[in-house]
Amino acid sequence: WLTVHVPPQAAPGQYEGSITITPQNASSSRLELTLRVYPFDLPEPRDISLGMYDQLWSARTDEAWLRDRFADMRAHGMTTVGYCGGLNGVIDLEDGVARVRFDGTSRFEQVMEAYREAQFPRPLLWLMQGDLWAWCGEQAEPGSARFETLYRQVIQSILEQAERRA
Repeated sequence: WLTVHVPPQAAPGQYEGSITITPQNASSSRLELTLRVYPFDLPEPRDISLGMYDQLWSARTDEAWLRDRFADMRAHGMTTVGYCGGLNGVIDLEDGVARVRFDGTSRFEQVMEAYREAQFPRPLLWLMQGDLWAWCGEQAEPGSARFETLYRQVIQSILEQAERRA
């Protein structure tokens, strides 16, 4: 695809030009381009989550790439991202209460930091993988009251840490 960044001072109207694509192992192609600039700016939608589900970062460990990817998503008008990934943090039991311990190296923390830096206006949508469920299942029978309590405690621990970091 092609992204065109129209300068704010551009006069409304129709603009024409061409783009030449020159691959390494093929002949060049020239594409004619017509762009219409309207005499108004579209406001960013409020209270609407526009984004995409993306697991590509799960295969990459480069934090700069992740930050650049989120910045690009934000620059293209996305207001959120669906994080398809696990917690990847350490969960401990302290006096029978589940707590998440982050040390700055987990993928979940990297995703959240890149998300914050990109300044998405809507909450991140976390589509959890099974690590949280598996940990709770090691502690208590899935479906039991204890399992549900542990699951809630883990989520509460994450939310409390998010509040402290905000």
